Amino acid sequence: MSVPLDVYVMKDKHSDPNKWDYDLKFMGVKTSLKLKTVNLPSALKTNDGFTISIYAQGIAAKMNMLLDVSFHIEATNNRDNALFIE
Repeated sequence: MSVPLDVYVMKDKHSDPNKWDYDLKFMGVKTSLKLKTVNLPSALKTNDGFTISIYAQGIAAKMNMLLDVSFHIEATNNRDNALFIE
């Protein structure tokens, strides 16, 4: 069973983005997500950086089953300055 991820982004490296408080969100991500700093809104491009939180629904309530959820995060520090979430 594929478990979609919800990704929340908020400016400031000390922030705590969640489903009620965020600057940018990606809902129901089922494939890879590539975030490039050049594509982020200018409000997120500060010297204080930004924070990302990921939520995965790990319980199939109707089936009363715990789901095996895993994802991979990779950050690059080259000219792309990209973050990959798979």
